[in-house]
Amino acid sequence: DGTTDLYGLIWRPSNFDPAKKYPIIEQVYTGPQGFFVPKTFAATFRLQAMAELGFIVVMVDGRGTAGRSRAFHQFSYRNLGGAFEDHVAMIKQMAAHHPYMDVSRVGIYGNSAGGYGAAHAMLVFPDFYKVGLASSGDHDARLDKAWWNELYQGSPVEEDYARQSNVTMADRLEGHLLLEHGDVDDNVHPVETMRFVDALIKANKNFDMLFVPNMYHGEGGNPYLVRRRWDYFVEYLLGVTPPRNFAIQESQRSE
Repeated sequence: DGTTDLYGLIWRPSNFDPAKKYPIIEQVYTGPQGFFVPKTFAATFRLQAMAELGFIVVMVDGRGTAGRSRAFHQFSYRNLGGAFEDHVAMIKQMAAHHPYMDVSRVGIYGNSAGGYGAAHAMLVFPDFYKVGLASSGDHDARLDKAWWNELYQGSPVEEDYARQSNVTMADRLEGHLLLEHGDVDDNVHPVETMRFVDALIKANKNFDMLFVPNMYHGEGGNPYLVRRRWDYFVEYLLGVTPPRNFAIQESQRSE
């Protein structure tokens, strides 16, 4: 908005070369119930792991998240999908300060409200976000649990619910999008992803989908899904063919 300070973090690979241009991946969660950019080093290891693949990884808390002023928080009321202008502006400012960040190659991923957000960002800013992964996404608030959506989006269900639904915007998809959902998700019902899939098919859009048996809400550290997430960004954002059938394993400590 030209007046509000925003904050975020940047992760770089350990073999970082400032003379290179690196694709950018944003890990996103925009739920109004909290603020999400890590405040401790202990919370950052998964994002550092993605950076090691050859990316610059970022997180941003845009307007609508908690922990700031009342006005800052209220930006998300009846506007759960409206904060991504902040994210785009922040990443562009980061790239202006750090020329090693390639703002022409930006990806995004998230889980739950972050899954909705990752897909929504690609639909609202299709020229900016080129690759995305949405896991367990609540893609349509009209189908989701009332206690969360009505708390922030209000009641009764009005036109803004439909306007911010990924289902109603499916025809805007341009980039590569991978949708994941577990068949026993008891937080966000799988029908939310399936309705979005139905809309994408009707709009004649290409996308990828993993419908995962026995998976609850989110990846849960499942090494197969972590590997598929890494591979998706390596292939479509970094432009490199990932190693076939690479297996993520726990490191073995010597006694």
